[in-house]
Amino acid sequence: MTLISGSILSYSTSLPVIFLFMSASMLPLITKAFWMQEPQFNALGLLLVIAYLILSALIPRQNRLLVENIILRIENEHQPLTDPLTELGNRRRLYLLVETLLPSSLRRKDPFSVVMLDIDNFKLYNDKFGHSAGDDLLVTISEILRECSRDQDLVVRYGGEEFLLVLPSTGLDAAVILVERIRSAVKEKTPVTFSAGIATHREDLSFDQLVEKADQSLYVAKAEGRDRYVLAD
Repeated sequence: MTLISGSILSYSTSLPVIFLFMSASMLPLITKAFWMQEPQFNALGLLLVIAYLILSALIPRQNRLLVENIILRIENEHQPLTDPLTELGNRRRLYLLVETLLPSSLRRKDPFSVVMLDIDNFKLYNDKFGHSAGDDLLVTISEILRECSRDQDLVVRYGGEEFLLVLPSTGLDAAVILVERIRSAVKEKTPVTFSAGIATHREDLSFDQLVEKADQSLYVAKAEGRDRYVLAD
């Protein structure tokens, strides 16, 4: 009965219900054990009293943790999948895609590529024209990325002025063609340029390792003068 009383914590968030169940199941046993007037039953009654007191102290804390976990799960399930400024996918949307993309790519031996893209000298642009203009630029770049990518591609605002493109069923050559198309559109419609790193998935790489390779290539592009892309090894 003690174990059953404790296990109800896993099935109810109502403290009155929990205490009612525990009291209804344990108090009659405690009373019966002491009423028997025999040493072994008295010892059992004492153990049940101790268990009752321990559960009475434990239940409110465990109940609070249970309720907090339920709230966190609900909040997590209802978290937005898009960046509020650019309306691109966010990192949560990214990893939901990866959960299906990576196994599918491995099973079908179908390569996919990622592009890490960063606006050149964005801080200087912000300092010169103000943060409102900087936000407008991010929105414009986001629109260009959507226009240039395919329906099956995922465009993510990865952080700040960084964007990540996930390109299913896309090898390195096709990824380069897409990046060149984006470069031309950005130069035509905005006063800025961008640098990018491109990486294609291999079976020995996790998704995070693939993104890290693209990110490293991006920083090589920055170091080599910006307004260019670099292919990962």
